[in-house]
Amino acid sequence: MLVLFALTAGVIGTLALAVKGIRATAASGARGLAVLGFAAGLGLYTWGLFFVMLADGGNGGADSVPPPSCRNDSRAPHVTGTDVSFLPLRVECRLASGGRYSSEDVPAYVNPGAFGAVLAATVAAVLVKVREEKR
Repeated sequence: MLVLFALTAGVIGTLALAVKGIRATAASGARGLAVLGFAAGLGLYTWGLFFVMLADGGNGGADSVPPPSCRNDSRAPHVTGTDVSFLPLRVECRLASGGRYSSEDVPAYVNPGAFGAVLAATVAAVLVKVREEKR
């Protein structure tokens, strides 16, 4: 939600500057895109971490096996625990047989969205650097 707000504010701000007649150079536009991309990527990754914390926040009490994030699957009776992966963000349910499966607690858009935003930001930052070196 915060990412959408920041993106909307950036678009409105850019349009306001264009209407008022303030022209930005291509480099400043690419810098803005880089900052916005890194902020969006960080925001999405943080949003995904929130879901990981919710899924893996078991207290070890009487109702902790199988973990709550692994209960919505037919393999739930065979789950012995969970593992967390931070790149890509996911929570995996460990099975007694040694296998594992993803609990799908992290929304599907988080990992590709964060990767795409950071990739776009990196490309924009490299373009700014290359353009500055040519001057």
